[in-house]
Amino acid sequence: MEAIDAKQVLEKVMAESLGLPEYEYIMKTICQTDVSKNMDFQRRFNHFYKVRRNQDWCKKYYKIFERSKAEKDEVTFENILCNIYVFTDKTEASFASKMLATLNPDKPIWDSRVLSFLGLKPTGKSDSDRQDSIIEVYGKIENWYKKYLNTSEAKANIRIFNEMLPCYSWSSDVKKIDYIIWGLAT
Repeated sequence: MEAIDAKQVLEKVMAESLGLPEYEYIMKTICQTDVSKNMDFQRRFNHFYKVRRNQDWCKKYYKIFERSKAEKDEVTFENILCNIYVFTDKTEASFASKMLATLNPDKPIWDSRVLSFLGLKPTGKSDSDRQDSIIEVYGKIENWYKKYLNTSEAKANIRIFNEMLPCYSWSSDVKKIDYIIWGLAT
């Protein structure tokens, strides 16, 4: 009979409940594939990040994604947000941030749970005003992460994440805090 390793089993269950194996696939595959053509990557990214858009929108999104890979060191939230708007006629803050965070894991996600936790909400009636507000709010999210990651609380939370999920300690500190914030809302 095989011994039961509770730590290993619980780590696996916790990682799966957080979607960490999917996240690992996305992060390990992004630089090795053409995301505009790799349907498995798209399916898994869509599932992980809950992308529920039609095929035409997705085709445009993944073309922008693939082009952005070439500029990943210079690409910004504002640039991705505007590109998505130009090609899809939709302001997609959440999906712009998810693309950016995949290209640069030290960038935070725009997510309803993060916005709620930080007490942030974009304003604006026109597309232009709304986009300006979204860019400003995203800057506030980035600033919060920069400040928070230097606190003893953040360092303790990151240490706990690494202890509980050592197979995922490679994740960026920003992503670890994202997971913890997401857990607050469940």
